Amino acid sequence: MYTVRRVIFTMLLGIFILVGHGFPQEGEKVKILRKTSPKPQEKENVVPEAEKKKEEPQEEKRKVSLRRMSEKGDAEAETPPLEYGRHSLLIGARSALAFTSSAKENYNGFSLSPDFALRGEYVYRRHYMALFDLGYNQGRYRLIEPDIYNPRQEGIARADYIRSALLFGARYNLGELKFPRFLAEKKALSKFYAYSHLGPYFSYLLSSELEVMPQYSTAGLYDYSPYALPFVWGLQASVGFEMQIVKIMSFFEFSYVRALSKNFRDTRSLVFVTSATAEQNFMLSVGAKYQVMVR
Repeated sequence: MYTVRRVIFTMLLGIFILVGHGFPQEGEKVKILRKTSPKPQEKENVVPEAEKKKEEPQEEKRKVSLRRMSEKGDAEAETPPLEYGRHSLLIGARSALAFTSSAKENYNGFSLSPDFALRGEYVYRRHYMALFDLGYNQGRYRLIEPDIYNPRQEGIARADYIRSALLFGARYNLGELKFPRFLAEKKALSKFYAYSHLGPYFSYLLSSELEVMPQYSTAGLYDYSPYALPFVWGLQASVGFEMQIVKIMSFFEFSYVRALSKNFRDTRSLVFVTSATAEQNFMLSVGAKYQVMVR
């Protein structure tokens, strides 16, 4: 009974609603309300936070990579100064032109003599050095007879030597200068060194000859080996500058060489007469060396 009443009540309620709102006219569409989701907005070019966090490390890595490439390019463009450890070893070669004269009164001016040598150099704590030269030297000596002879003949004595030198010294990096102020600690000078060294040299005779000038009656070329001493020794003092070019050290050197023994004994012959000779010369050298060890 209760159910019948409920059905009748529901029907009457429906009729009342239809009468109150009216029926739809012909051609009129019934609007059906549906629950719809809001229209999505157009996507903007906005990177989500999660993607931003992913891109930030990648961007940082890219910047680091570009920075390293730039530093590498700078390093290639500007070679850093050579590193000298506690012990360093360099090998190289030099050539020289010597202005040779005699320490005796029988010498008649200077003459030019060639000199070539291989060089080995040991550097201790960057500043102290010991080096050994071994090479070829041709001494040329302009000799003249004593003034008791008339005319006084002139000649050129040549002597070929194997020459060695053992020198000790010190070097200083110009990039560490404290004075004068305008040059103090200039980075551009860090590849330049000034140095000096001193030590003995030894020469072993290979051959010798004497050329008497053509204006004299005894003009000609003679074997002078009987009057040339087989061993000569003396002292050498040098000052110089080094400059780094890429990974090679080039150097320019000025030396004074003084024999403490005689090159030639007294000459008494029918061709030429002169007293004993001991050499002295001023030598200009240029060369290059390469670092083969550093510890």
